[in-house]
Amino acid sequence: MGKSLAKNSIFNIVGGLVNILFPFITLIYVSRILAADGIGRVTYAQNIVSYFTLIASLGIPSYGIRQIVRVKNNQIELSKVFSELFFMNVCSTVIAGAVYVVSICFLGIFQERFTYHLIFASLLVFNFFNIDWFFQGLEKFGYITIKNVVIKFAVLIFLVVFVRTASDCVIYAILVCVSTVGGYLFNIVYLRKFVKIQIKNLDLKKHLKPILILTLTVLSAEFYSKIDVTMLGVTYGDATVGYYHNAFSINNAILILITSVTAIFLPRLSDYYVNDREKFSELINTGIKIMLIIALPIFVGINLLAEPLIITLFGKEYMPSVNTLRCMSLLLIIKSCGDILCYQTLLSAGKEKLFLISAIIAAVINITLNSILIPIYQQNGAAIASVVSELIYNGVLIFFAVKIVALKMQFKFILSIILSVAFMGCGVYYVITLGLSNLVTLILGLGCGVVVYGIMIIITRNELWRSIMKKRKGED
Repeated sequence: MGKSLAKNSIFNIVGGLVNILFPFITLIYVSRILAADGIGRVTYAQNIVSYFTLIASLGIPSYGIRQIVRVKNNQIELSKVFSELFFMNVCSTVIAGAVYVVSICFLGIFQERFTYHLIFASLLVFNFFNIDWFFQGLEKFGYITIKNVVIKFAVLIFLVVFVRTASDCVIYAILVCVSTVGGYLFNIVYLRKFVKIQIKNLDLKKHLKPILILTLTVLSAEFYSKIDVTMLGVTYGDATVGYYHNAFSINNAILILITSVTAIFLPRLSDYYVNDREKFSELINTGIKIMLIIALPIFVGINLLAEPLIITLFGKEYMPSVNTLRCMSLLLIIKSCGDILCYQTLLSAGKEKLFLISAIIAAVINITLNSILIPIYQQNGAAIASVVSELIYNGVLIFFAVKIVALKMQFKFILSIILSVAFMGCGVYYVITLGLSNLVTLILGLGCGVVVYGIMIIITRNELWRSIMKKRKGED
């Protein structure tokens, strides 16, 4: 991994940590104040607006990175391509926003939580300044990280000051929106440094086909990842949504941290795919190894420490979230490896159509499983449906990805991880059997797991670890 990639990885990891710490601290605080009902109420309204923001985004956050990478060294083309994608996003946002407003104000579809739906409309109003894809294409990961740190720290302070009782759900919803919209406002200011928005000689037509494919793909993929919350809210109410949301938030925050290590690969992979296929395959293989060496021990640790983790963070009221979290933990392995092997590989190769095929298949399966499992197992049924759907989604994509990239996974590398995870699991399990308090069990379990796993990785002479050590010595 080159120095610039390593630097961007550090920024992305820091950003990932912020994205983990902020939801954790926020959830720990508001879960005890607003209870499962309050959390579920806000989550449900946020879930509904997310369908409209997905439509408004047109798949540009994914498509835009690749397009910006291709023209980043040509200032005229950079401004032109950005302006084309920006105006397409403006048009789609206006249309999606109008449909949303009509839905909540005139059709009465979401009258039960009208105030919350109105608050989350702000995410649609400012959606066209959701242009982090532009800065990712330019590899400005430092800006993205610093911006997120500043905004989330400010929102956290406001949260502690203004959210004090169970009646402050509306304030919490506003702050959730501010944490997102605030980033968009920063983008408006910083954007002027790189491009001049133009309105003449724009060629929107050339983007229509790939964007349409990506839009349908993103809608299909995100639909089956969000429909569970919608179905839970309709079937069982806010409390069940709250249990599901808290388990999902923990799992998703950890997933963000894991994938942040390789999220910065996409611009470089897009370049390598065109200019150096050998480096392309090499970087993909490195990414998969990184994902496995991180995701597997975390998966085992979560399954062993789920109960003390949930109780310590949110209280005993959220015990129904424990098994939900255990079910969801499989997504850490599936989605982290799928991100680098499926998403980044195929997107770099311009194979957007394949996403649509697998997403539609997974969406149909997810809706079917949710319909069957939610009435029986409630939030756990939704978690199982998500895992199965994600497995099928990535399974279909892997079939195509292996035709593009030459996978090289040594037996010694896999054996090293398996042995390390096994010894780590034994250590954590021993801590659990001591019968200590939940907080102490969690702290000792985490500490023991990290130490044992790290020692075993060294003892088994893990290939990736040795490679990193050699590069460090070489740089020194």
